[in-house]
Amino acid sequence: MTDFETLMRLVAKFHSILGIAWPKPGVHELAGASVFIGTTLFNALADGLNRIESVLENSSCCTVRTKLTPFWHALKRLFTFVGKQDRYSKSGPVDSALNLLYLASGVFYHRLAELSSKQPEMDVHPIEVEEFKELLRLCRWSAKADDVESVFDSLVEEMTACAAELEQAANQGNHLS
Repeated sequence: MTDFETLMRLVAKFHSILGIAWPKPGVHELAGASVFIGTTLFNALADGLNRIESVLENSSCCTVRTKLTPFWHALKRLFTFVGKQDRYSKSGPVDSALNLLYLASGVFYHRLAELSSKQPEMDVHPIEVEEFKELLRLCRWSAKADDVESVFDSLVEEMTACAAELEQAANQGNHLS
């Protein structure tokens, strides 16, 4: 199996698991996803991140290292700062960050599909990544979305800014305690 196939399989699983905690934008009843922080589900996502990172780090493919690694670091950094938030408070910024992670993991899958010459064989019944346009609609992505690559490229900055906001909020919370 190629690096792309392995990555696509792992990213699809990550995206599907994240879909359980994903606070769908505009659906008030599903807000408050911070309750998943520190749970077995959250730990499964962290394990998935480590597996994906291992494939990225051990890849011999230059495209994987140069085009995908910066995006991956931004996604992992954002996930790390989500994990440092208070799971007992309903947090709009955490919900926004998880929405951004859901979008980013789906876009990451679609970007891998564009770069791959072969799609992985997998039982897609429990694993699903929405069609690109549907993913953007579900996550209420309003920024420019000409194609997968343009969204992929813009998400690094978006995830970095979101992680910085969460880090600042966590640091302010530590000073207040």
